[in-house]
Amino acid sequence: MTDLSLRERPTRRPSALTERVPQVVAFAPRLGLPTAIAVVVASVVVVTWRALEHGGPFFEDWRLRAIGLYNGGPERLGFFHWWDGIYSVSQYRPLSVPYVMVWVGFVGDSPFRHQLWVSVFLALTGFALFAALRVARFPWLFAVVAATLFVAFPFTSSAKFWSTGSIFDFADALVLAGLALGGIVLRHWPARRRWGLLAASVVLFALTAGFYELPLPLLALAPIYYAAACDGWRRAVFVKTGADILAAVVMLAVFRTQGRTETSAADTWWPHARQIVSEACRLFFDALTPSGRWDIAIVVILVAIAAGLGLRFVVEREATLRDLRDARPRFARYAVVGLLGLVAALLAYLFLVPALWYRPLMPGQGDRSNAAAAIGYAVAYTALLAVLATLAACAVPKRRAAIAGFATMSALALVYAGAFAAQSRGQGDLYIKAWQGSHKLEQAMHATLRTPLPPGTLVLSFGSTMYVAPLINQIGDYNDFDAAVKFAVDNGTVRGAAIFAPQPVVCGPTKVELPRRPGIGPLFGPAWRARYGKVIFMQPYEHRTERIDSQAGCQAALTRFTPGPLA
Repeated sequence: MTDLSLRERPTRRPSALTERVPQVVAFAPRLGLPTAIAVVVASVVVVTWRALEHGGPFFEDWRLRAIGLYNGGPERLGFFHWWDGIYSVSQYRPLSVPYVMVWVGFVGDSPFRHQLWVSVFLALTGFALFAALRVARFPWLFAVVAATLFVAFPFTSSAKFWSTGSIFDFADALVLAGLALGGIVLRHWPARRRWGLLAASVVLFALTAGFYELPLPLLALAPIYYAAACDGWRRAVFVKTGADILAAVVMLAVFRTQGRTETSAADTWWPHARQIVSEACRLFFDALTPSGRWDIAIVVILVAIAAGLGLRFVVEREATLRDLRDARPRFARYAVVGLLGLVAALLAYLFLVPALWYRPLMPGQGDRSNAAAAIGYAVAYTALLAVLATLAACAVPKRRAAIAGFATMSALALVYAGAFAAQSRGQGDLYIKAWQGSHKLEQAMHATLRTPLPPGTLVLSFGSTMYVAPLINQIGDYNDFDAAVKFAVDNGTVRGAAIFAPQPVVCGPTKVELPRRPGIGPLFGPAWRARYGKVIFMQPYEHRTERIDSQAGCQAALTRFTPGPLA
């Protein structure tokens, strides 16, 4: 798979334009790495520029920063409390703890740096996919298109606009880098034994297992990848794959993450697996027909290819049949690559089978289910575009085949990447809306809670809205709202909770309590309680607060403070 043309150079003297075709087609590959980096970075900017300008913290960003601010630092609880706090939040993935610590130090209180952080890791993962495909001997254009489609893929918005969601992209980058390094080593093995790169490749898979395990099932396809990289099946391919899997399994066994142990009953696994496969197929086919004006562009390109192939068949029947016959190996190769991409996407859901909450078509932060599967989808879509580009190369005379294939592949990639980017930006606007609502609420709380609050005070906030879109919320989740209250009063001992319509508030004889009500609304649980005198009701948008000192005062205040809606 070296380029998109199947033909030899024509025997007759070519035209001036034809003489320039090889230079045009080879221009970007000659620049290679710099061009790929530029394309990937440009794709990231196109997708995230509005969020870079107007976005900010989302979901657990608040909670994790509060742990860093109030559990660490010279006058706080100290380094080990900081580490332990993040360790409990990160679901016992040990290597995510230093990652979050660095993240807290970098983003600070800057909304721009929150989005910059996740954009950098999105670009890093896109380039890692490009590098992995190039090591596996895919054409330069194929690798660039796959990386671009991965960056723009609209069903992974949480990995593009959620700062701590960058952990999903970083895990993908670790696996892709491990595969690429392994392919480089095996390509020249055993003539050149690069033990350092070999060890680094294996270590990257172990790091992924201790960091975020979702992309690890892709190792099932590692033998095929390594065989493509070293151009054949060798004993070293299977030895390397075994070492990769062993390193990952050992790390998973040593550090059993909470995410894998919080499973549903075993009898629900098979129905959930079927639901995942069904929704994954729907997702794949939905993305084949991008929304808006891009549909027209796709139809025009496909009709042009079909018309050109038909016209060529009428004019040069024998030549067309010969070209199509010569193209059969390429068609078969890209069909296999596309199928492997779909298999990779399905494998990436393997760890989600026991967890009923996760499925491919979940909106908002739920689309993190597709964080690793996006690699497979991007490869599958690119393989489909490569088949269409090969058809376009067969639809023109020999001397123009190379430029036809290159131009068609580029045009189709632009259409799909543009459509994906438009949908991703639409998702990004919802995250921007969530941040703007969160920021407005935080400012209102800061203005309302003017006086210093005694240690251990519980602030119950009424009147705000939780969701701006399905599974895209402003600071309404109890941990995030609690962090926002701490920021508003700069006091790590104060607790806060937002009260929405389904959440009951119980005025007990000696204390106020938020009882657990499974199945409805936010679940604050029985730990959210405080004695009278240390409870404050707040209506932040009205800048109104009231200290609750007795059961009668609590019951009376509940008639004056209105819970907010969930959406």
